[in-house]
Amino acid sequence: MENYLHKKLALSEGDVITVTLNQHANVLLLTDADYQSYCSGDAYQYQGGAATGSTYSITAPYSGAWNLVLDLGGKTGVIEYEVNITRGS
Repeated sequence: MENYLHKKLALSEGDVITVTLNQHANVLLLTDADYQSYCSGDAYQYQGGAATGSTYSITAPYSGAWNLVLDLGGKTGVIEYEVNITRGS
């Protein structure tokens, strides 16, 4: 069983992803290769970080396929969330 939530996104450079959460969580935006490394427990790079408030925003650095991951950093619980994308200019 996975201990994180995953959502595949097609983004353009400058798109802003805003995640609304019911609790603190790590919000990570990963390329496909980095997502595979994340799943394997290997080193990976990401955009994002720890969301300590109810909303967290990330801007896509370039166009392509992205993976949005929400995890509780090893803690247990249920993440209720909403994802909104504001398309860049």
